[in-house]
Amino acid sequence: HELRNPLAPLMNAVKILQRSARLADAERTVVAAADRQVRQMTRLVDDLLEVSRITRGTITLKPELIDVNDTAAAAVNTVAQAALAKGIKLEVALPQAALRIQADPVRIAQVLENLLNNAIKFTPRAGRIELVVRDAGDAVELCVTDNGRGIAHENIERIFNLFEQADMSLDRSFGGLGIGLALVKRLVDLHHGGVSAHSDG
Repeated sequence: HELRNPLAPLMNAVKILQRSARLADAERTVVAAADRQVRQMTRLVDDLLEVSRITRGTITLKPELIDVNDTAAAAVNTVAQAALAKGIKLEVALPQAALRIQADPVRIAQVLENLLNNAIKFTPRAGRIELVVRDAGDAVELCVTDNGRGIAHENIERIFNLFEQADMSLDRSFGGLGIGLALVKRLVDLHHGGVSAHSDG
């Protein structure tokens, strides 16, 4: 928590500045940029703390009967603003019937939000992202597809490793520590599920 505590006053300061009527347009642009960066740092710290808890075995799932459709819709709403800011078309395909599973709703939402945020990060402006929820018989399949630049075949397997990215030089320009997808894998593993990636290269 020592990592997260310094971010709270920064976030409060940004919110106070955003409410000020005295800011010029150029100043508001700077404040908006600061807001995005503080939120990004908060997400990174949160993900790092989560991975640390999972590695130490201190996370306990709280499974309940959930409708995956509702969880998916909520995750999409959470990231919708980020997609809109890049002009990305975010599409969702849900089955008509409810898909109920025993799972921790908070952690499943976290998995989807991380997958969608990762897709938004690497999808070009005016691009397209699709989330599809499918009934796979004895399981539920969640598929996030984007039209970003793709991943080289030799890098597919390691994108779920902690602190690794498919393209280290590229990811630095987008920000990120290689935590989000590693967290996705660990949370899915805790639910006795599986995660994989595919790209044409």
